[in-house]
Amino acid sequence: MERFPKPFLYIIYLISLSLLFFLSMTIVNYLDELQKNTFSYHYSYQFSEFVLFVLFGSALGFEHWINEIKKPGKWVINKSKIIFLCLPILLFSLITPFKALSPFLLNEAFSIVPAIVLGYSFITSFKKKQLQSIASVSK
Repeated sequence: MERFPKPFLYIIYLISLSLLFFLSMTIVNYLDELQKNTFSYHYSYQFSEFVLFVLFGSALGFEHWINEIKKPGKWVINKSKIIFLCLPILLFSLITPFKALSPFLLNEAFSIVPAIVLGYSFITSFKKKQLQSIASVSK
């Protein structure tokens, strides 16, 4: 028997994601204003924005994480997903000289979306593999 009905949990999850997104955007706007007012460009601002949206992407995959925690078995990592999806996104997002190559890369959505995809992909790359029991192996 569940404590709360599923629709209620999804509403709480949606509200939490919305609050996290608005909090992230508030921090990003504050950092942008601070940058404009001080006339200084710090990579730490850009990095903190990136980390905020990676955390938001991880929050999107949080339901997957909770479902995996409940399963019995051993944790396994989808290494190919991390190597071929997460690592290139991470490297491309953190190398700022690429942003000067094209006006398209200067678009704010171009820096937000990969960070969210990175967070979601990273957290969903962890799964539990069910261990086979001796009885099922002998059949």
